[in-house]
Amino acid sequence: MGEGVLDKGVLDMGTREGFTLVELLVALTLLAIGVVGLSTMTGTYIKQVSVAERQAIALQAVEDRLDEIRSDPDFNGIAGRYTEAASPIPGSSGLVRETVFRRFPAAPPRGTAPPVAFYTVTVTVEGPGLAQPISRTISVGRP
Repeated sequence: MGEGVLDKGVLDMGTREGFTLVELLVALTLLAIGVVGLSTMTGTYIKQVSVAERQAIALQAVEDRLDEIRSDPDFNGIAGRYTEAASPIPGSSGLVRETVFRRFPAAPPRGTAPPVAFYTVTVTVEGPGLAQPISRTISVGRP
């Protein structure tokens, strides 16, 4: 029988050292896909951390205002002291806080004993970086 191409060692890969160009391109492509995936995940993670930080700042501003109202001993003066239209929160870029009081009952009927009075207080913080406003409502009664 005659000698074939494989018998001469022309296509015999076992005797060659190193990588072929195709193997190198496949390895670099896989590496590039991995690096792009990691950078995308890192960018998404950083964005989510930033949003969570803004939400934590907004929630803290709401809770701080509610704590101030709860600890104020002057029930008759709290609405005038803490009611605010949307006003900027110091130290937080772009977040605004609004405090709304509703008094219950509005006015007692004539000739009846005055009912127990209380306020519902709603504090809302909104601004850039928040998907939706952060809002909490409490009731404050006369001591």
